[in-house]
Formats: sequence, structure tokens, C-alpha cells
Amino acid sequence: LSFDLTAIGKKPFVNKKELKEIIFPYSLIKLEKDAFMGCTNLTHVFFKSNAKIAKDVFDDCKKLTIHGAAGSYEEEYAKQNGIPFIKG
Repeated sequence: LSFDLTAIGKKPFVNKKELKEIIFPYSLIKLEKDAFMGCTNLTHVFFKSNAKIAKDVFDDCKKLTIHGAAGSYEEEYAKQNGIPFIKG
């Protein structure tokens, strides 16, 4: 089974403590507000596309590091929100 995920809506994964790492597909273009809010064990998210990230998507994810392309929207989001960013 294969499909293209283009967006993740508001609050589908709020407080999902079991989430630790997410690899988003190339097809992802948008993450909506509070999508992963309170996922306190989330440590790494990997972006393969230049997705738009709404405000507070990763609110209260204190262990998080974002991985993505240099100069991407994800890098700017990480910088604006004090989240560590790794290029690559």
C-alpha cells in the first residue's frame, strides 16, 4: 500500500507520548496547528520536503530536534521556535 500524505491536520497526535521519531514523506506540504503538541518523548522529526509548519505544531516537545534541508522552511521554523536543527 502506497499513498501520498500531503497534510496533517489540527491536533491528530496531541499528547501521544509513544511517538519518538517521525520521518515525513516527500509529498508532505503542510502541518497544521498543534498537530504534535504535547508529544513529550518526540526526539527527532525528519523532513524530506519543504513543508509549511503552522504555529505550535511541536508545542511542549522539549526533546525535539528537526532534520531538514539547509535554507528550508523547516530550518527557519526551528530557528524561530528555539528548536535544534540538523541539516541533511
